[in-house]
Amino acid sequence: MPFNTLLTRCLLQSNSFTENGVQVSVRRESDEVVLFFRLDSGPESPFRRDLEHNGRLCDLAVFYKSGGPAVLCLVELKSGGYEDAADQLIETKRALLREFGRDPRKRSIDMNIVFKCCIVRHSSVPIDKRVLDKINKRLKEEFGDGRWMVLSKKDIGEFLRAGTS
Repeated sequence: MPFNTLLTRCLLQSNSFTENGVQVSVRRESDEVVLFFRLDSGPESPFRRDLEHNGRLCDLAVFYKSGGPAVLCLVELKSGGYEDAADQLIETKRALLREFGRDPRKRSIDMNIVFKCCIVRHSSVPIDKRVLDKINKRLKEEFGDGRWMVLSKKDIGEFLRAGTS
């Protein structure tokens, strides 16, 4: 199961990650659990292999918990190619839900986790409004209102906390 892989081979030792000059982080508050997991570290990533997934994956999953429901936020860091990021986020969520559905003991997992997603983009690389509108529409359809964001600031803590208390 992906959670075993996440905990044993994908867990990062900090609450920040940088790729291609784009950084994401969470300034953790005292009552919060925040865990960063690297999902896509290439074609031989442990997560990809254990999920038996040959398609696209997003860069990270960020687990967040504090009082309310647990959040699993899928994160894609981009310095361009923003439409591609939406595809990666959507495909990752669907792959996880397929995995949850394979085993009756895991089916309740997706009901207890709020899925969110965000595209963290390099602030100096512009995004065309038509592209942004298309991304917004697709992510809203897949994740729901208030559960997706395209942003250029690195700290996603406020987004993770929104709507979880």
